[in-house]
Amino acid sequence: MFKWGKSYSHQESSQINYHCICPNHISGDHCQHSQYPFGYCINGGNLISPFDNLNNKLIEQCLCTQGFQGHHCEDNIGDCINIRCSNHGICQDGINTYSFSCFDGFYRNQCEQTNIEAMSLQVASKSFATVAILLIASIAGLFFASDIHAYLTRKKRKISYRLTKLPRASLEIFENSVLLLGFGDAPIDRGRKTRTTTKVK
Repeated sequence: MFKWGKSYSHQESSQINYHCICPNHISGDHCQHSQYPFGYCINGGNLISPFDNLNNKLIEQCLCTQGFQGHHCEDNIGDCINIRCSNHGICQDGINTYSFSCFDGFYRNQCEQTNIEAMSLQVASKSFATVAILLIASIAGLFFASDIHAYLTRKKRKISYRLTKLPRASLEIFENSVLLLGFGDAPIDRGRKTRTTTKVK
């Protein structure tokens, strides 16, 4: 263990200089900064340093594991290129492998086999959904038509009631106007009794 002598003071010792020699891709006064915090080679790649005789220096290279490529082994090689899953599914890329995600009604390794039961169930469910939508629309239409019919019936009754309250002269004018305009189907109370006057001799 080092002990300070009498001839050394704290001020004198703080003036002692030092310099850190950092390895490649490491920097800072104390080698605290790393250019590649996850390593020069990632995804399991190994760093090799062959000697370049032409330039008389070492070359840093990554020896990548299967399924990866790139200067630092950062790229996953696409394994789904030109894989179409028999046009019945989606290719899912993995690491040096791929798998199939088949659409409904298809199965097997490349989604080439049709599942008759699943297809029938799918068609039946779609048909049921269509019938249900049509049924709901029909019920809504019936309610709408019923409301319109009730409204027209109430309106016709109001018109008939008002006509029965009219004086005879006004009613005759109204009837003549209706006949003149050609509205023969207008709600006219034709069953109203007319007064007859008899002369007493």
